[in-house]
Amino acid sequence: MLEKLLQRADLWRGRQTAPYESRPTLPSGYAALDQQLPGGGWPIGSLTEILYSRAGAGELQLTLPALERLGQTDRWIAWIDPPYTPYAPALLYCGLNVTQLFWIRTQSDKEAL
Repeated sequence: MLEKLLQRADLWRGRQTAPYESRPTLPSGYAALDQQLPGGGWPIGSLTEILYSRAGAGELQLTLPALERLGQTDRWIAWIDPPYTPYAPALLYCGLNVTQLFWIRTQSDKEAL
């Protein structure tokens, strides 16, 4: 199943050249990062996975500006198996609308997919 998914034309992997088709994006809040992302920002209506060497290395900082923008809209934000329990007071302090945050804890990798 993974091999079939990886063959999809609409799947972009960070090491690949960005696809030519244009898709709606949301600026990340970091100009240098936006220059590297296809379309100049995080893809809207898509799943984004951030891979890191160890949890707590500042990975959430990459998404906070975009998440804050999304929180000002009617969009829900789903967090699937974050490495730590989201702390609502800190997220509120960062400007996130926690009433539109959907936290999903799964029992297995297969369920997370």
